[in-house]
Amino acid sequence: MTRSLSAIAVGVVVPALVFGGCSGDPKPKIAPSDPSSPVASVSPSHTERAQPPRAQQAKFIDRYFAIISTSISTGEPEPFLALSSSECQNCKVFAKNLIAAYEDGGRIEGGSCRVVRTRHVRQAKLGAIWNVDVKFSRERWMDGNGNLTKIVRGGTQHFGIAVAATKESWVVRELRLR
Repeated sequence: MTRSLSAIAVGVVVPALVFGGCSGDPKPKIAPSDPSSPVASVSPSHTERAQPPRAQQAKFIDRYFAIISTSISTGEPEPFLALSSSECQNCKVFAKNLIAAYEDGGRIEGGSCRVVRTRHVRQAKLGAIWNVDVKFSRERWMDGNGNLTKIVRGGTQHFGIAVAATKESWVVRELRLR
């Protein structure tokens, strides 16, 4: 794939996975937690609870995208959906597209992500609004027969994310690619 086509793929495929069309209102199913999984405890740790709310939110955002990274490699959206509000439309769209990528034995190789920068923007009715820069590694999309269907070049994506408090932790109320 040429550099210009790769650039187009990053601009089209990553947002398509995250924000592709969605119909219906899928209800997330929450799988039992594996004690070794990063989702095993969605409650903040004692250290997180002792920090000011913005520091707690920033740690939650880091953890949320670490869980998304695992979900990309497994095709299982339940762990990040457990940390997303039921109103988060783009979270549902991302989950639906992730499931579709893994249909009929398909898979995504690579595709890990990590937060490289968070910045609190403002408090809004939806919650605390943050700008989050997330670095994604190169992805190779394979169909169920092991045939390469697309390559997505790695790069940094810029998200807007709304975080709100729950009784025990935080929840993503919405996220958007900027």
